[in-house]
This record gives sequence, C-alpha cells and structure tokens, in this order.
Amino acid sequence: MKIEFSNVPEVILESIREDIASVETQSEDAKKELAGLSLLVVALENPGVPADLPAHQVKKPAPETPISFKKRCDRETERQSFQLRRKGLKIWVIAGGNEGALYGVQEVLRCLTGVIWAGLKDQDMLFGQKKVLLEKVQQPLFAYRGRDGGAPSGGAKAFVRWMNRNGWNLWRRNSAYWVSQDSSYRQEILSACASRCIHLTLGDHAMSYFLPAEEFQRHPDWFGFRNGQRVLKAPVVISDCPHLNAALPIQPCYSNPEAAEFITERMAAHMAEFPQAEMFGLWPHDGVNNWCQCQKCQRLTPYEQLYRLASLLARKIHSSVVIELIAYSNLLNLPWQRLEANERCFTMLCPYLRPYQHRIYEPGGPELVTGTLYPGPDRINPLDEREYGELFQRWQKVITQTGQGMGIFEYGGTFYDETRRYDRPRYLYHPSLDIRYDEARWYAERDVRVFYLCSHYAGWPDSYHHWALGKILWSLAEKAEQLFQQYYQAMAGDKGMVLGRALAAVEKALDQELFPERELENLREILLHWPGEDRVQRYRLWIEYVKMGKRSRRLEQSREFAEGIKQEREIQSFLEEHRKLLADYVHVEALKRLSLIHQERFEGWLSGKKGSRYTL
Repeated sequence: MKIEFSNVPEVILESIREDIASVETQSEDAKKELAGLSLLVVALENPGVPADLPAHQVKKPAPETPISFKKRCDRETERQSFQLRRKGLKIWVIAGGNEGALYGVQEVLRCLTGVIWAGLKDQDMLFGQKKVLLEKVQQPLFAYRGRDGGAPSGGAKAFVRWMNRNGWNLWRRNSAYWVSQDSSYRQEILSACASRCIHLTLGDHAMSYFLPAEEFQRHPDWFGFRNGQRVLKAPVVISDCPHLNAALPIQPCYSNPEAAEFITERMAAHMAEFPQAEMFGLWPHDGVNNWCQCQKCQRLTPYEQLYRLASLLARKIHSSVVIELIAYSNLLNLPWQRLEANERCFTMLCPYLRPYQHRIYEPGGPELVTGTLYPGPDRINPLDEREYGELFQRWQKVITQTGQGMGIFEYGGTFYDETRRYDRPRYLYHPSLDIRYDEARWYAERDVRVFYLCSHYAGWPDSYHHWALGKILWSLAEKAEQLFQQYYQAMAGDKGMVLGRALAAVEKALDQELFPERELENLREILLHWPGEDRVQRYRLWIEYVKMGKRSRRLEQSREFAEGIKQEREIQSFLEEHRKLLADYVHVEALKRLSLIHQERFEGWLSGKKGSRYTL
C-alpha cells in the first residue's frame, strides 16, 4: 500500500508509514490484500486540502482551542473524527485533524487485514476477521481516553504506539518523577506523544514537589495542623484497616493564602516550562484522613480546598491548559458551599478498588456512607460499589452547576487492598468487559467526556482486556462478546475460543473471591494441545502465579502467617526466575513490590505489631 497524497505533518506521516509497514511485514496475506492500493490522507484542520476531495460529512474543527473544557471536548471529538471513501484502488481517509487521520488509516488496516494490535511488539499482532469499510463518519465515544501507568519495558515509543493503535489518546506523567528525570527521558516522551497525537498531562500526586519539605523551617504555617502543631507527617485514623498504625504525609494548609500562592506559582512555572503538556492534574498528597485540621481548613471540605486552589491556578496559567481534579477518599465529600464557576476544570470520580460485583448504577445498594464522614475519618472504599453510583449522581449536579466537565478514573490490576476485602486485583485478568461496556454507555449518556484507566499495561496472560477496553471507549458498535470473539478467534480460530472461555471461567471465579482450582486445571489441559511457544508458556506461568497468590490468600484467611511469608517469598523468586519471558508483558517489579507488601503484612500479623507503612 502506498500513500498517494497527504497533508498531515511529516511526523504523523511517519507513524502512518510505520503502521502500514508493520502490518505488511507481519502477514503475507495482509501484504497481498494491501498490494496496489493507494491512500489519500486528508486532515481538514491543515492547509493543502485538495480540490477534488470526495463528498463527506466530516466537520472541520475550529482553529482555536476553546477555554471551556466541554467545548474543548467537542472540538477534540471533531479532530478525531474520520470518514472513509473508496474508489477502486484508491481509499480516501478524510479526517477532522491529525488524530483522525491516524485513526482512519488504522481503521483501513483493521478492516482490510483484520489486524489486532495485541501487544507492544509487532510480533504480538493478531490477524482476524476482515470487514467492509464503513463509509459513515466515525468518532470517539469519549473525547479523552487516558492511561495512568506505563509499559513494562521497551521505552515510551513502544507504549505510546500501542496506545494510539488501540484508541487511547491521553497519558499522565507524575510531575515529581518527570522533573527528576534527565532531559533525554522527557524528550523521548514528548517526541513519542507528538508522533502519535497523544495528549500529555502532568501533575498527579506531586504535592511534595510543589510545596517542598525544605519550606517547613521557613514557613511552618503553610503545612498541615495536627494535634496542636504543624507537621509534615502524622499518624492518621484508617478505620477499616485495624492492622495499620500508619503515619501519612499531611496535606498542606490550603486555606493559608501565602501557601496557596506559593503552591500555584510553582505549578504555573512548571507548566510554563513544559508547554507541550495540555492538562494539569491538581491532586493532593495520596492517602486518606490526612487533611489539615486547623479551623479555617475544617470549614471547607477537602474538595472545596482544592477547587479554590484550582481557581487561583487558572488565573496564572495559559488559558489552553485544562485543570483536572479528582474525587476519591475524603475528596468524595460533597461541597458544603456553592462553588464559583470554573469552565477550565473537569473532575473525575474515582471508583477505587471495586469488586466488580455490580454495575455502579444498579438499584438496591446500601445507604451511602463512603465520602460522607469528613471531618471524621472516612472509609478507604465502599463495602458495595453501588455507593459509587449514588456518589456519581450527586457529584454530577455539583459539576454541572460549576460548568465543569466530568470524567471517570477507573482502576486496573496490581493494587493491594488494605481493607483485605478483595484479592482480585492481584491477578491482572479483570474485570468483566460486559460491565465495562454497560457502564461506558451509562457514562456517555450522562456527558462524561474523559475515561482514565489507572493501570500499567498488562499483557499477561494476554492483552485482551486492555485491547478491548480501548475499543469500547472509542465506540459501542461492538459489544463485549463480539470483541471477545474477534480476539480469541484471531489467535487460533475455534481453539482460541476454547482458550478464551476457559480464561473467562477463571475470571468469574476470581471475581467471586474463589480459588479457581478446577477452572485452572481445565485451562492447563487446554494448553497441553497448543504448541510450546512463548505465548503458551506465559499462560502456563500465569496459572502457577494465580495458584500461588490464592494459596497466600488462604493462608491469610486461616491465619497461618509464617507459611504466608514463605509463599510470598516463593512468588518473588518465581517472578524473578521468569523475568526474561514476562518482561515485555507485565511490570515484574510492580508484581514483586505487591508481593513484598503481602509479606510485610504477614510479618506484622505474625509479630502482633501493626503495620507502619500504608499503601494505596
């Protein structure tokens, strides 16, 4: 396939060429299918639109970025939109902007070759059922589809390429980490994002960078007040974690005008230094029940404190920069006062550590307790995720009143649930895509414009969930079952479907907090009939990992703490032993850190001492 015409920048054109070449290299059948075809790629936002452009319904985006986040989302949707027109051996890709041009070419490749970008490496591509090119305008369900977390190896370029190929277009980098890296790291990220139209957001839990501890000696009144004194850290009450006696970073005294000025000046200077970043996440220190307890701060909910900070910051940074707020933990408490309008912001509801037993909007949930107890100690996460549905409804009214946009910040694997209610995030294979699909529809109907997944890339045992979620967030045209069939049939036809069903059975048992012994044995039997390639070996290793993790869970529940320590050490050795095979598919270090947390808890229970380190 050749590119006969394009008016997109060369850096975007290079990515288009890369995608075409990758597909043709990995599949002789695909190469034959594309032979003789010509692409004409047009982005309406760029100059040089040809006069003989076929009739289309793609809207040309406005040239200026709106200040209003909602209007910005409308423009971004237009920029990502595309329409395909085929005339014999010529295929026109008519897009609103450069993003749409990339997505349009990738859609051509998907339809004509059946390609599935199943992993970070080109060798991981799958080729499934081909489709007819749709000629109607295609556009995303959510304007921004974000990732908070990176690739296990291969650097930024491989991960950003995978993101773009699978419909993700927003990537978060923690500001404290960002500035600690050398300029070559930052340039790698910026270049990779520019080549793939990935929007970059800075900020995150980086308050320690914007108000450094060194300021404490000069300005103790800028820091949090606890038990009669200003402090950097202090013990906090974690009511649903009786095994912990942790000291957490205490939030600054956000009600102090001088502190607020200093923090927002540092934030504004940071964003001015990196103008390529389009969004800034104004997040507090991580943790729960760690807010300043001075009289002024306690007259405001935690969210009100950060919202005032956001309003101050909005007057100091360029109007094109969006400010992002989050609602989780104590920040879930609704404002006590009416907030001033700020259309520069959007707020994301964070359904932290869900069991995925229900869709959050299902009726019949318990009375709302989560996010209602401040200034008393709040729970970390609800007993029933339907509380998040009630919180969504209440927060939507606040966000609408302020003129903001609304987002959702969901979570993936490798999290440790300090409450020990659930063990499921350990195993990576979750959640049900039926739930994801139904909730995506529900959110979109309620004008949610941003969906983040807080999770490292996970291709172990396979990448089905991360691939399919990207597809769902782009469009609801294909239901979860259809995506399931596409992925596993592309892997190995009917044999792939058998494998997929076996994995789904394991997933169901994990969702119910069961030891899936029978399901894992069935999966192992199926794999006996597969060739002994690396992919099969990764499935087999995952079976052993799940078994070891579930043994650890049983030992915890039966209070056999010494044996639990041994089991966690075995898990760490297992991960290290197989690091080479897993390195491109999962964050081995993240899983080892997770095991070390489990080991530390076992050691605390065995000694009768409360844990002193708290991790979300």
